[in-house]
Amino acid sequence: MASKNKAQVQIHGLEYTLMGAESQDYLRSVAQYVSRRMDELESVLPSRFGEQRLATLAAVNVADELFKAKDETANLRREIAELQAAVRRLQKEKERPE
Repeated sequence: MASKNKAQVQIHGLEYTLMGAESQDYLRSVAQYVSRRMDELESVLPSRFGEQRLATLAAVNVADELFKAKDETANLRREIAELQAAVRRLQKEKERPE
């Protein structure tokens, strides 16, 4: 089993302890990203939004980014597969005797 790393982080002004197989630097980077997203949302939302709603909206925004990145990755993998198939076809054509 992979070792667990701990990192003390702040997310939107609150202290958390994150644990994971990733490095402490990675865990801190993730926390900073979430905190920045919450800060960005807070700057454009009405002040009546509480922390829970803000965190939920940040989670929805991050999930949206994840879904779009997964779609883009799938599209790029399809393109790569198509290009590899085209290269193989061209190589076979080149190898055919005339």
